[in-house]
Amino acid sequence: MSNYKIGYKNPPIHARFKKGQSGNPSGRRRKPASLLDIFDRLIHRKLSIREGDTVRSVSAGEALIMSAFNKAMKGHGPSLKLVQSLWNVVEDSSPEPEQFINDQTADDLIKEFIQREGKIKKRAAKRKKKRDG
Repeated sequence: MSNYKIGYKNPPIHARFKKGQSGNPSGRRRKPASLLDIFDRLIHRKLSIREGDTVRSVSAGEALIMSAFNKAMKGHGPSLKLVQSLWNVVEDSSPEPEQFINDQTADDLIKEFIQREGKIKKRAAKRKKKRDG
């Protein structure tokens, strides 16, 4: 080893990668997830819901629609409008009974529902703060 030349393309032996060791152990950084990717992952996530004595698995999007429907049935105005608009979209877009709402329209309606719910919660928090404060 005494006649080993160190230079271009000939690194010193102690500085070489060990066998089985990567030159980049942490790997390439992941690109940040876009808001649409995050929303898509969350809306298609499976949730377990309880209906009476049974537990079933549904997508988060279906759970949101069920929640809006239940609130609408209790007289919650914004939820009632949302359910009505969902119903109108379903009726208008399906000339045949087998055809359902398309994914893009459903995603738009769910986004609108989430925005409305956020505004309602903010208003309720402000009212509570006024009452308490």
